[in-house]
Amino acid sequence: MKTVSINHQYWNIAADLHFPPDFDEKKKYPAIISAHPIGSCKEQTSGSVYGTALAEAGFVVIAFDASFQGASGGEPRYIEDPTLRVEDFRVVADYLVTLDYVDDRRIGVLGICGGGGYSINAAMTERRIRAVGTVTGVNYGRLMREGFSGYDPIGALEAMAQQRTDEARGAALRVDDLLPPSPEEAKQRGLTEIDLYEATEYYRTPRGQKPHGANRSLFSHQRRSRMGCLPPGRGPADAAADGGGRRQGRCLRRLPRRLRDRGPRTLGEKGTRRAGRLVAL
Repeated sequence: MKTVSINHQYWNIAADLHFPPDFDEKKKYPAIISAHPIGSCKEQTSGSVYGTALAEAGFVVIAFDASFQGASGGEPRYIEDPTLRVEDFRVVADYLVTLDYVDDRRIGVLGICGGGGYSINAAMTERRIRAVGTVTGVNYGRLMREGFSGYDPIGALEAMAQQRTDEARGAALRVDDLLPPSPEEAKQRGLTEIDLYEATEYYRTPRGQKPHGANRSLFSHQRRSRMGCLPPGRGPADAAADGGGRRQGRCLRRLPRRLRDRGPRTLGEKGTRRAGRLVAL
C-alpha cells in the first residue's frame, strides 16, 4: 500500500493506493476509485475491506478521504458538500491517469453508503468512469430531508440558519455525532433500528473504529446536503446536490433517452462481484 496526497483546488486529498499481488509497475492494470461512507474514512470499509479485496482480485484501488474529512484538507471540518464530494472523484481520476501502470480506459468506481450515491452522480458526466458499483448506496439529500431532520426539513433549515448566525457572532461550533458512542449506549437509547445499530457496531467498536472515522457533522453547514435534484435546464447533472443514491433515477429520467442510454452501466449492491467483469472489458 502507498499513501499519496492529491492537489484539489486549495487543499489536498489524502488517498491510499492498494496494489494487486506481484504488482509490476511496467504492466497496465484496471483501477477502482473506492469512496467511503458518510463521515467515514479511507482506512475503514472503502480501503480495509473493499480496497483490499479488489486489489487481491487484480485491480489497482485508490481509497480516498473526502474533502473536509479524514486526512484530507478543507475547512471547516466535518462537512458533507455534495458538489465537492462529486468533484473529489474527478480529482482522483486526474491523478490515476498520470500513473503509467493504470489503464485509463478501464477505470471504475465503487461507492459505499453515501459514497455510493456520489459515485453514481459522478459517473453521470465523468466519461473516464467506465463502470459503477455501489454497496447500499444512499441518497444523502433525501436522508437529510427526512430521517435526519425528523421529517421537518424547513424547521431544520431554520435551526441551521440560527446556529450559523450564532457562530458568526462568536458562539461555539455545533458538531453532531452521527452515531451513538457505543452499541450499549444505542440500546439504552432505544436506537436499535438495524442499519443504525449495525453501523454503530462497526464504526464504534475495535472492529472498524479508526482515528479519522469521525462520523460527525457540522450542523450549521448541513444545509448543503438538503437540496434536491436540479430541475431540467438548471445546470449539469453532477451539480445535483442529492449525490445520487436510490432516487437518482428521478434525475436520470429528466435526461433525454439518448443520454441516459449512453451512461456507464450501474451494478447495484452486488457490484463488488461484477465490477471485475465490466472494468476488465
